[in-house]
Amino acid sequence: MVPEILALVLYLGISDIYISNQNHFRSFHCISLSFLSLKNTLYYGTDIFKNNSIQKLYSNVTNSNQIYTVYSHEHFYLKFIAVYFVVYTLYDLKNCYKSKRFDLFIHHIVCLMWSTINCMHGVLGYVSFNILSEGVTFAYIIPTFKNQLLYRLLFTYFVRFPVWILCTYNYYYYYYGGDITVMELFNIICLSTIVFMDCFWSKQNYNKLKGIWDEERNKK
Repeated sequence: MVPEILALVLYLGISDIYISNQNHFRSFHCISLSFLSLKNTLYYGTDIFKNNSIQKLYSNVTNSNQIYTVYSHEHFYLKFIAVYFVVYTLYDLKNCYKSKRFDLFIHHIVCLMWSTINCMHGVLGYVSFNILSEGVTFAYIIPTFKNQLLYRLLFTYFVRFPVWILCTYNYYYYYYGGDITVMELFNIICLSTIVFMDCFWSKQNYNKLKGIWDEERNKK
């Protein structure tokens, strides 16, 4: 795991040098993460949610009843995207702080804690699916601000919210048959925080877009 992290830190450092615009930097890496996540989602299908399937990467029981994990090249992207997301989030935190985007800073902290702890528990498929919703950052490379806002609203309503609905369904119908554990409660809090911030940003974007439309109508 350490070599992969160091390689990604180097990769992000080099790309940061060549992509001087931080909005374009964030867009490039979030688009990459989203496409990798989409690939994983299409490849694994519904198995990406199952706790005892690919998330344990072919866990096997030895003669001593100890579980070990066999890493297959088939699951390279499943492992890679989780590490990529954690390292990218850590790397981007400094940019959130410099730009004084404290709402985005909080969002990154929550995503970082959520993804790191779930990865430590082997929930790689589930993490990969959730990262699909980060593609909203693609809006930064759209030329006009009005189109950026429109894209953000459409992406939030038709991608991000459906992802969170599926996540909630997954919590209650795949995992949480009995009493809620600390880990399950942690995931619910993280999910609720992210959904709340999406609602907050959606309202902001809608008000900005409405203001632009009103201004355009007044000019006619």
